[in-house]
Amino acid sequence: MNSLNQTLRNFCFLTIALALVFTLMLPTAAQALCTWPPPKLCNELFTSDLVVRAKVFKIKNVIDPEDPIGVDAWDYHVDVIKTYRGPALKRQIIRSENGSASLLLKQGEEYVIFAHKSRDGRYHAGGNCKGIQMINGERYSEALDAEIAALKQVRQASIEIEFRDQKNQLTPFLGASIESKTGTLPVVPDKNGMFRAVVPPGTYSVSLPKSLGPHSQDYIFVDSEPFKLVPGQCAQIALVEKVELK
Repeated sequence: MNSLNQTLRNFCFLTIALALVFTLMLPTAAQALCTWPPPKLCNELFTSDLVVRAKVFKIKNVIDPEDPIGVDAWDYHVDVIKTYRGPALKRQIIRSENGSASLLLKQGEEYVIFAHKSRDGRYHAGGNCKGIQMINGERYSEALDAEIAALKQVRQASIEIEFRDQKNQLTPFLGASIESKTGTLPVVPDKNGMFRAVVPPGTYSVSLPKSLGPHSQDYIFVDSEPFKLVPGQCAQIALVEKVELK
């Protein structure tokens, strides 16, 4: 009986963990993808292949031949006003796929667009529930322009880690560490389960004890694969308690 009860408890814990994963990935009614933790400017600016201030002058629907009624994606034709990162033409096309992470821009409006380059050379941009690149785009403002300029003047980098339990509650776990060529930095979260360290630019990895398992979405680094940080960049990492059936 005790063995059966333990099995049932383990099954419930696994169900909670799976529910957490799907909850974090569910789109809202506005068709935005909620990534966790919400991406910050210091992350998106340095991980995007192209960051530009641009004005949308034309929007073209991309139709799927197998679904002529629907829209497969939108091609935003933009006039580039300023380039923050990457090579940009005076006129650029940014594609947004029609899905849970669609980026919905308006013709005639001015935005700061964060895009990633695909293997075919096309630039793609998406939306998030919070943080950078909102569902309606990151509207250009002088404040945002100044924030980007300030980040480019920062000499150090940073690593931010959130520790979460099976119920997505912030809670400190012990045993993780940050590895680099200069040595090992123990990760000691505060009482709320948050950790932040200012580090020199370089290559790092996160070492996890067997009792922890990473959960990732897009920009969140997983397992102990090395990641490189440049001046001004912040790594955003979420570690979620791992559930194992016995």
